Amino acid sequence: PPATKNLTLQSQAVYEAMPSSEFTMLPLELRDLISAERRKQGLKQFQYGWGDYESQRPNLKRLIQNSADDLAYLRHRLVDHLTDRSKLNEFQQIIVSTKAKNKNDPKMRKWKEDQVQLMGQWIADYFNDAGYEQWAAYPELFKAMLINAFPPIDALDAKHAIEEGTLKEFENKQIHFMGVMDSHLALLNRPAQIREAYLQLSSGGKALQPAY
Repeated sequence: PPATKNLTLQSQAVYEAMPSSEFTMLPLELRDLISAERRKQGLKQFQYGWGDYESQRPNLKRLIQNSADDLAYLRHRLVDHLTDRSKLNEFQQIIVSTKAKNKNDPKMRKWKEDQVQLMGQWIADYFNDAGYEQWAAYPELFKAMLINAFPPIDALDAKHAIEEGTLKEFENKQIHFMGVMDSHLALLNRPAQIREAYLQLSSGGKALQPAY
């Protein structure tokens, strides 16, 4: 498991006053603790969504640096669920009930629709800024690279149903998701020179030559 961090919750007012660009830079483990405390106090959960690329561009280096610890923490949580059938079943039922609730909430449906647009714009803006300006000329290649980075963990059948099926089927989907996380963790933990080149690019610096 990842090393335990000394995380201290502050007043919820501190987080409510925090810009979303800063809140999303907090460790994922701390954000989970904040969410749990807000549920305990009966407070509305934070929704920050994708936002716009340009305002987040200065934080991309921090985002990449933070993501290794955040993915390791998320992986540890997933392993905890996968090694305890009661926790796994509870996890599946939470997804089922949350999706049912959101489906009947017009505001939540509108928010999700907005996120679809924001996500597409964010990715396009990143591609343009990062030197991948030919995404529109070679869409089939960029689609293939995107699918390669995020291979299916559920059937490609036009259903948004990660939670459906037996507990065993749900378990297999989570195992596949963990495999995808592991592949990204391997990239984040690549040799120092390659990682530094990536981080320099995300900060607007001059790229180093990859060591391979």
